[in-house]
Amino acid sequence: MNKKNKTEQKPRVFTRLNIILSAILIIAAALFVISHSDLFSGTPSITVSSYLEKMKAVQELSTAQFTYNGIAQIYKDEKKEKPECSIRYNAVVKAGIDMNDFRMEADEEKKELTAFLPEIKILTNVVNEKNISFIPESATIDLKTALTACEDDIMQEVQASDELFDTAEDNLKGTIEAMLLPLISDSGYNLVWR
Repeated sequence: MNKKNKTEQKPRVFTRLNIILSAILIIAAALFVISHSDLFSGTPSITVSSYLEKMKAVQELSTAQFTYNGIAQIYKDEKKEKPECSIRYNAVVKAGIDMNDFRMEADEEKKELTAFLPEIKILTNVVNEKNISFIPESATIDLKTALTACEDDIMQEVQASDELFDTAEDNLKGTIEAMLLPLISDSGYNLVWR
């Protein structure tokens, strides 16, 4: 009979422990709300500057990445009339901004937060050395010369097309809006791009 009493008491002790823990959590939550009552004062504050400082710590923000498959030419002469060989390659190009160039201004009267978009730049241009192949295969070009020719070819391709820069700008705006809109929408501010 003693065994039954002991087993019956365990669930009661466990239930009492849960009640005590729940009460402690409720008291801790109430103390937190009281000590942070300015959070519920009805005057929302914009904490954009702290987010911007965290973003600027990143320094470079890559917002678009493209893979290029191309063929670069190496010429025998300076006039670039007689090709010595061709180099088949693939590379990854990343575009984005320097976060130190990104700035914002707040206009409290208009309830606007203006973001000034910096120039989109090529941040990295990496040729995959393992996938380089020469045409003809018997070409005797050193790797450094081949990589330089490939990197030059990529930059010509990038400069000839706006697609990479447009994608990087759209992604940059989307990233910053996703980070800031939850903070500013509650306070009635609008985000404006310049």
